[in-house]
Amino acid sequence: MRSLKVPAGKLFFRICRVICSCCHHTHALLPSFMVPYSQISMNEQAEVISAHESKGGREILLNRNPSIDESNCRYIIRCFLRHWKQRLLSEKITLSNKAELCRGCFSAFARQFMQIHCTPNILFLNTT
Repeated sequence: MRSLKVPAGKLFFRICRVICSCCHHTHALLPSFMVPYSQISMNEQAEVISAHESKGGREILLNRNPSIDESNCRYIIRCFLRHWKQRLLSEKITLSNKAELCRGCFSAFARQFMQIHCTPNILFLNTT
């Protein structure tokens, strides 16, 4: 079970796990809006960072989602500055388009935006 902090509290997800026929390891299939090892969605993390980068206040986000507090915001900003800011700049990936942010991070770094652990990931695109 994984959880996300949402305005109503915590939202729990049952995560599908699969066994790879090549490497025989178990892998979790996460939706693109979830950041591995985090309880805050990719969209909300990007909003916190955008507010920080524009020198704007985080009050609107904190009021909209009371499950996220100031310490969560400080942690997100610290991780972004330490692990992700230079990576995004080097690949010219912006925070404005969330779908492109997700695809760009998987393509360039083989991990979800704001994922800190060095676990390789694969993005499964919708098939037609």
